[in-house]
Formats: sequence, structure tokens, C-alpha cells
Amino acid sequence: MEEIKPITNKVPFKVSARTARLIGRENIATSKGAIIELVKNGYDADSKVSIVFFDNKHSSFQAEISEDHFTELELMEVPTELLLRVYQKTDEGYKVRNDIGDGVKAEFRKHISKLNIPASLTPKNG
Repeated sequence: MEEIKPITNKVPFKVSARTARLIGRENIATSKGAIIELVKNGYDADSKVSIVFFDNKHSSFQAEISEDHFTELELMEVPTELLLRVYQKTDEGYKVRNDIGDGVKAEFRKHISKLNIPASLTPKNG
């Protein structure tokens, strides 16, 4: 019987966009994970600003993120000055509040820590 030798060369390959989308969908199990994936994608693309809009009038998504119904968060002190703004859509448009509940801060700190980037959460003024 012939001996099988392991391949020692590196073989270049490309992943199609469709395959990458499928892999991404499999890796995002929750809506919280989807938000983090959006932020990571912006960070990977050297984006200075990432804006995520929630239009969730008929879903339980809002309660899943925060019982405080946050409207806007900013991530500051990120190496590429990444800024995340999360808005809540109301019947009157996109409402801005200055208060952010502790539950929201804890959730975002937990997820941002997985990105291995320094960040702090501060409310946007006015």
C-alpha cells in the first residue's frame, strides 16, 4: 500500500459572497449578536461612524435589548474613533433621550468586550 503524505503547501481559496452570507447567518443566533456583528463590520471596514436604526413597532426586539427603551448610545475611545448610535423609532420620528439605563450599559459593555477594543458608553447630549 502506498504511503499518503500530508500536503504542506498552502492552497489559496476564495469564499463566494453567498457562502460568506450563509456562514454569517449561522453565526448570529440572536438579535443582540446581529447588532454586534454590524458594529464589527463597521470596525473592520475602518468606518468612523456606524448607525443602527430599529424600527420595531410590531416586535419584541426592543424589550429583548433593554427594558429602558434606550434611544442612543455612543461608543467612544475606540482606536478608529468608531461611533455607534442606536435610535428608537417612535410615531413622531426618531426620539432622542439623554438617559441610558444600567441594563443597556451592561449589555453593550459585555458584547463590546468580546470585540477586544477599548470602549466607554456615554449618553449623547441634547
